Amino acid sequence: MSGETNISTMANQPIPLLIIGRTRPIAVQQGQDLAPHFAYTAIIDLPNYSSTNIHLLLSTLNPSPEGVVVGGGVTLELQQEVEALIRTENEERGEGEKLKLVVIPVGIKERVGAEGLMKWLKEALEEKFDVEW
Repeated sequence: MSGETNISTMANQPIPLLIIGRTRPIAVQQGQDLAPHFAYTAIIDLPNYSSTNIHLLLSTLNPSPEGVVVGGGVTLELQQEVEALIRTENEERGEGEKLKLVVIPVGIKERVGAEGLMKWLKEALEEKFDVEW
């Protein structure tokens, strides 16, 4: 566990996340399954993905995302691009404002099914954000 306390859990509000995924309907369903601990403040599907859109959302959304989830249905190259963007974003932020990143392994849904994917995602978010399901 990270040991960090985030603002959302202190206020008993869902932790806001930005998700980048292959399709919006899958992301919406996952977001519903993550309640009450997490809420997606925005979803970027592949047709609307760009680094400009990510920067725009991170700088304008209110509440501002505390984490970014990259879906397993996107390419490894895109996952690596987002990792680099978040690293750069975190370098520019103040110490207490770091974004947390969860990257779902490519093809995990095909290997473990939808339930296995959600189990994996919940465990990853639990570790990053120090929440309990």
